[in-house]
Formats: sequence, structure tokens, C-alpha cells
Amino acid sequence: MTICEARAQCIDGTPERCARAATLPLANNRRFISSDLGEIQSYMGALFCPHYLAASRDTQSVAFRHYSASLRDVTFNVIDYGAANGSITVTAPNVGEYYLAQFSLRGLCEINQGSGAIGLGPGALFVIDPDRPLSERMSSGYVHLTMRIRRTALQRVLTRDLGFTPDDPVVFSPTSQPLNGASASLLRMVSTVCEDLDSATPGLTQSRVVSHVEDTLLSLLLNTAPHNYSELLGQAASVPVPYYMRRVLNYIAGHAREPITLNDFVEVSGVSVRSLHAGFRNYKDTTPMGYLKAYRLDLARRELAAAESSGISVTEVALNCGFSHLSKFARDYRLRFGEAPSQTRSGRSC
Repeated sequence: MTICEARAQCIDGTPERCARAATLPLANNRRFISSDLGEIQSYMGALFCPHYLAASRDTQSVAFRHYSASLRDVTFNVIDYGAANGSITVTAPNVGEYYLAQFSLRGLCEINQGSGAIGLGPGALFVIDPDRPLSERMSSGYVHLTMRIRRTALQRVLTRDLGFTPDDPVVFSPTSQPLNGASASLLRMVSTVCEDLDSATPGLTQSRVVSHVEDTLLSLLLNTAPHNYSELLGQAASVPVPYYMRRVLNYIAGHAREPITLNDFVEVSGVSVRSLHAGFRNYKDTTPMGYLKAYRLDLARRELAAAESSGISVTEVALNCGFSHLSKFARDYRLRFGEAPSQTRSGRSC
């Protein structure tokens, strides 16, 4: 049974509940069941990270189910709190050493990692960063499949795909990603891997295969969910740039939201202003500051596309992406994308 075929669930202990569980991914890999919130919190805290778990007052009962199977650095987890009415809330200071790529299978939830609440419905992806506080409120009937990814594994694949070692860790944009295009390809691969792991004789865990499977999964994720190195990944297949430009591009990926001057680029690159301008003109057909502006505009566009659901304003997005002059931001945005920032935010793109 594929991930996309998970169906509506019923109350624990009934034949409908058993049939419902059988339709979930990894149904043959059940790890834990419980109806006690304290017990569930201890179990999930040991599995993911220490956190606080609470049920709303109108939650009549819970029937928690956890299904799980692993490759090597990637573990797949299907989690169903089985809340009857009400909602379940998870809060944690951070997630620790893992990224969590969460696919919503059924129901609704809200995730907040410091940029406002993001709503997730069935068929959406959200990547939880390890270093940011997490708050997640899951409605009754919410079920998700989460890939737990070791930080070092994702960084290794990013280094391979970029062609150099980045200075800063991957920071994913706190946005809900619809499962279409490349995202749909990622979901199909996750579904295939889970089906294999749920079989009696899985083949993808073989030592000569597992590393290739994981690398493909993580490369797909890096090219699907927006993050601070997305722009550089899109350029990685082009002509290799000189070392001093790689230093500047790397610096921009990690610090684009902060105030940056040309002198910062000179210090980072280790070459003169003249050499830096010549390199960007020859390899990027722009200036260093022109590249920074384009990078920030692309960053703002991704965040504006998801801003309506989170309630973040155009002004907040502009300031968060390093723009201090709002009228100039609006003008440059229209010149680059052919529409106003407010049109992107409202989903009325041209």
C-alpha cells in the first residue's frame, strides 16, 4: 500500500481501526502503541528529542501508533496520535542532530519554527530544522510520515552536489511545500522505499545499495525544499567558478539576511575589489552586490509564496531577507519577476 493510499482512520479497538492501520505505510513495522500521554512523551523524547506533549481539553482519548523502518542515516516514521476530537501539541527547544522531513498524509496541523504558524494539509511537505525551536499542533486524525535525517549525511550530500564544502549548515525555509513536480518525485521514491522496507525481504538495505538510495533521497530533498543553498545548487552544474568566488557565494548563502557590504566580500574572498568584480562579470554576468540583490529577491519570492498561510506581511518578508528600503524592494521585485510582492503573497501571480 503506497503512502498516498492511506485512508481515514477510526476509533481504536474497532475493526475499522485495524483496517485503517493496515493501510498506513510501514504497517508491518509497528514499534509502539499507547494511550498514556506521559508514556508517549517519554518514548518520543527518546526517539527524537526531549519535548513537551499536551492534549487539548476537548481531546477525549488518544490511541498512539508508531511505525518505523531504517536505511542507515535515514529513518522513516509513521506517527498517528489517534486523538479523538481535540488536538495534540508538541513543543521542543530544538530537534537535535536530525532534520525531519514531514509529509502530511491525513488531517491538518500547524507548525511554527519562529516565522509564524504554517498550516499543513494532506499532500504537503515541511522540513523541520534541528536548531530552531519547534511547536506543532496536530488536529484530530492527523497522521504524518517523517524522514529523520542525520545532519552529517545531509551535509555530505550537499557538499558533493555543490562541489565544495559549505561553511554553514543547511537551513530550510519554514514553508509548506506542495507535493507536485520534484516534490511529487520525492514522495514517490519515499513510498517505494517504505514498501520495500515493509516487505519480508527488503533489498534496499543491502550494504552496496543503501548508500546510493540515501544519497538519491537526500539529493532530491535538497533540490525540492527551499533552503539557503538552493540558488547555489541550481548553478552547481555550470562552469566551475574560481575559489575566491566560491568563498563569496558560500558567504552569501549563510549571511544573505544580514547587512553585507562590498568590503565584507573583499575580506571573505581574499582578493581585490577589481579582481572580485572581474570574476563576477566573467562568470555571473553581474556585480557582487548585484548577485546579492538577486539572491535576496529569489529568497523573498520563495517566502512570499508561502506567506499568506502564515500571516507574514510583505514588509516582514522584505526585512527578513535583507531589504531595508521597502519602496526600492518593491521596484526591484517587479523588475525581476514582473509582478508586485503583494501579488506573489496573495497567490495572484501573473
